[in-house]
Amino acid sequence: PHQRIKKTHTVLYISNNDGSDTRISKEIRTISKKYNIIFLGIGSEISPFISKHLMGYRLARGRHNSPLAILKLLANVIFIRLTHKIHSAHIINEQLMTAIYPSLIGMHIVLDIFDSIFLKLNAPNNKMFIWKAIIYGTSNSIIVTDGFRLKLIPHFAQKKAYVIPNVPLKQKFESYNKNTRESIVIAYFGTLREDRGTSVAQRLLSHHPDIILLCAGWATDEQSIELIKHPQVRWLGAIPQDEANSIIAREANYILAIYPTSNLNNYYASPNKLYDAIHTRTPLICSDNIKVSDFIVDNNLGIAVGNEILNDGLALGIILKKCKNDFNIDAGMAEQYSWENFEKTLEDLHARPTARPQGQG
Repeated sequence: PHQRIKKTHTVLYISNNDGSDTRISKEIRTISKKYNIIFLGIGSEISPFISKHLMGYRLARGRHNSPLAILKLLANVIFIRLTHKIHSAHIINEQLMTAIYPSLIGMHIVLDIFDSIFLKLNAPNNKMFIWKAIIYGTSNSIIVTDGFRLKLIPHFAQKKAYVIPNVPLKQKFESYNKNTRESIVIAYFGTLREDRGTSVAQRLLSHHPDIILLCAGWATDEQSIELIKHPQVRWLGAIPQDEANSIIAREANYILAIYPTSNLNNYYASPNKLYDAIHTRTPLICSDNIKVSDFIVDNNLGIAVGNEILNDGLALGIILKKCKNDFNIDAGMAEQYSWENFEKTLEDLHARPTARPQGQG
């Protein structure tokens, strides 16, 4: 029988999310195997995806980017530090670190960057260096999601940075012959927003009554809220990644992955959807003006489409119907791009310094 590990080390995990984010829920699941976790976040109630893995939690009510909610979160950090023995802190993204880092002085800090404020501001490498020197300099370890993003942080920070990509947990899926149907089923999961796929989906549905859209996640604007009410849309709500991928593997012909290139954060998008496509062997529909589109095309993981076609729902739908049998995604890629391969790195970043991994991940 499995011997239960006595946990003597407590991690303070700080996010401006309620724990429902796919990557956050995976990280907490992994860290909780060795350490106690107190989760501090923003939201109305704790996500059921993480609650069973926590020693405790405190949520600040409000919107994720509200200054008042951030202040409440800061107060929660101070309260927990005064009332609990905390060994290390895990902070999501530089903007949150900026707001709360004075309250973390003296702690072992892991900064986890997957939605970089500096890339949103088009400030890679040594641009805004003083700000970066404070944020990255006070962090003991830094996590980035891929090699491209590793090269976009200052050189001094790269020396303590580790790559943990947005890959899913291993799952075994049955082999489904989804392409014998006349209709096309497209999975549009995650953050639903007008410029992240909603407008493309609306144009497709308006021209093709035989296209069905599966939507799950968070509808974040009026257009997306209207989209999920469309008769050709099946709304699944916020569901865990393993359930989402089971549905994709069973039902979807394509996964929609659209990113505007208004900033470097989008151009260097490191999407969950890429790895979901590999694991479920379901091709992607992506815009051709993001960096990862080269990898998608080179590995026959889907189609990369220009804005002219993305803006033409009729033409895009015709292409999708014509190409649906053209993809044979290598099942062996899923083994390489699995969360389990990166769990030890994540666990070790919260261990005592002598036990931490050496060099970049």
